[in-house]
Amino acid sequence: MYVMCVGLDYHTLPLNLRENFVFNGDELSKANNLLHSQNGILENVILSTCERTEIYAVVEQIHLGKIKIKEFLSHWFHIDLEEISKYIKTKSDEQAVTHLMKVISGMDSPEVGESQILHQIKDAFFTARKLSNTGAIFNHLFQEAITFSKYIHSKYKISEYSMSSTQAGIHEIKTELGSIKDKIISIVGIGEMGQQILMNLQGMGYNKIYLFAEHYSHAEKVANDFSSNVIAKDMSEFKSILANSDSLIMAAKLKEPLISISEINKIRNAKTVVIDLGVPQNIDEDLFVKNIVYRSIDSLTKIIEQNQNIKQKLVREINNEIPVEVNNFFNWQEQLHVVPVISGLRKKGSLIQQSVYNSLVNKLPELNDDQLKLIRRHMKSIVNQLLQDPINEIKELSITKDANLDIEIVKKIFGLNGDLGSDD
Repeated sequence: MYVMCVGLDYHTLPLNLRENFVFNGDELSKANNLLHSQNGILENVILSTCERTEIYAVVEQIHLGKIKIKEFLSHWFHIDLEEISKYIKTKSDEQAVTHLMKVISGMDSPEVGESQILHQIKDAFFTARKLSNTGAIFNHLFQEAITFSKYIHSKYKISEYSMSSTQAGIHEIKTELGSIKDKIISIVGIGEMGQQILMNLQGMGYNKIYLFAEHYSHAEKVANDFSSNVIAKDMSEFKSILANSDSLIMAAKLKEPLISISEINKIRNAKTVVIDLGVPQNIDEDLFVKNIVYRSIDSLTKIIEQNQNIKQKLVREINNEIPVEVNNFFNWQEQLHVVPVISGLRKKGSLIQQSVYNSLVNKLPELNDDQLKLIRRHMKSIVNQLLQDPINEIKELSITKDANLDIEIVKKIFGLNGDLGSDD
C-alpha cells in the first residue's frame, strides 16, 4: 500500500484556471464516493479550497493509482485527460506525507503560517471518514497531521506575525485592548482594504462594528453581507458613534484628515486604538495623548518588516520538525504488520493471568472481595511488566530488514500461531 497526493495549487496554476478545478461543498460527498469506487483506490480524502485541489489516496500501486485519479479528475471536471495532466503534480509516500504536513501547518500557504487550512483539512478528512472512505492508514495519518498542526501553531504562534497592513492593524488592536471580544469598532472606508478588515475580524467575538462610507448606501450594502452586528451608519453620526468605540480604523481615500487625535480624545475620553491605513493619513496626528494609541501605515509597515524576519526564522524551525513527524508516521506504518503479534501476545498473557486467578480463587475460597481485587491487580501488573520489554523489542524488530524472519521466530517462541487478531 502506498500514500499518494495528486492535485494542483496556486504555485503553478493562476486563479482563473484554479476556478475550473473546485469541488463544491454539496458535491464533495458524491465525489469522494465515486473516487473510492475506482479500482486500486483503498482510501481517499479530497481537499478543495480556493488555493488548491488535492486528492490524498492510499493505493495498491502508485502507477495505477496515478492513472485512476487523473481519469477521475478528467471525468469530473470535463477536461481532456492530456490537458489536465499538464497541471497536475503527483507525490508519493515520503513526499506525499511531507507535503501534507507542510500544507496543514501553513508552510505551503500564500500567507505562510495561516491556520485556516488546518480547519479545511479537518473538514475534508471528517467528510471522507464519515463516508467510510478512510481506513487505518488515513485515520492515523490525518489525526497525527491535525495534532501536529495544532502543536505547531501553539508552540510557534506564527500566524500572529502579520504580513499585511490590515492584519497588522488588527493585531495591534488585540494587543492594546487585550482582546477584540465584546469590543465596539468603527471603520471608515469600505473599499477593498476596509472589506478585507471586515473579513479578518470575523469570528473574533466583537460586540458591534459600525461602517461609515462617503455614501451611506454603499456602507449598507456591505453590512448586509455580514451578521446583524455589522451596522451601516451615516457620516453625520460618526462622532456620536466614535464616543462609544473602543477602536477606530480609517481606510478611506481622503484628501484631508477627517479628524485629529485631540478631537478623538475630547469625544472619546477613554483608551482608544486608532489604526490609520490611509495614504495620505486620514487622521491629523496633532498631539500625543496617552489614552489614544495611534498606528499609521508607516508604523504598521515597520511592524510587518520585523514580523517578516521573525517569521523566516520560525519557518526554518518548523520545517526542521516536519521530517521527524514524517519519520514517525512511516515507523508506525512499518509496525502495522506486527500489531496482530502484539495483540496475540497480550491476549495470551491475559488468558494465563485469568487461568491462574481462577485457580487461586478455587483453592482459596476464604479470600474476600477486597483481597481478590488486590491479587487481580498485582497479577495484571506482573503480566504487563513481563510483556513490556518483548513488545518493545517486537516494535523495533518490525522496522529491520529481516523483520519477517525475526517476527516468525518471536511467534514460535511465544506459541503465537493461531488467530492473532481475535479478541474472543
